[in-house]
Amino acid sequence: MLYMIGGSPCSGKSTIASLLAQQYRLLHIKLDDLVDEMMDQAKASAKPISLLRQDRSPNQIWLRSPEEIADEEWRFYEEIFPYVTSYLIEHQEQPLLLEGAGLLPHLVKGLEEPAVSYLCLTPVADFQKKHYRQREWGAGQNFS
Repeated sequence: MLYMIGGSPCSGKSTIASLLAQQYRLLHIKLDDLVDEMMDQAKASAKPISLLRQDRSPNQIWLRSPEEIADEEWRFYEEIFPYVTSYLIEHQEQPLLLEGAGLLPHLVKGLEEPAVSYLCLTPVADFQKKHYRQREWGAGQNFS
């Protein structure tokens, strides 16, 4: 069985996944830990966003308009999702819990195998801003 938790950054995905994985003895996998491997596979298949990102610094990726970042991030997750799916099929011999912001509802909905239970977290703004500030990259920032 496969369980997935999607949702925005700082919505509580990792916390909930960790608790569920421990209680139900699931293998907890963070999509963030697979991204480099999935991106390498996408680059080998000449996928455009992954090829574009290989030559960019983190600042070139993240220091752009929010609209540009969101659009590219969305397309990036769409681009690597087939590789994520292949990974899950290869590792379905045990119950898995995969969590990550890239588990977009329309992508998960299209999964035919393996069988999946999916939860997407959408926190209220105050919760999210509070938790952004607790991240290393958000310390001292004003998230208004």
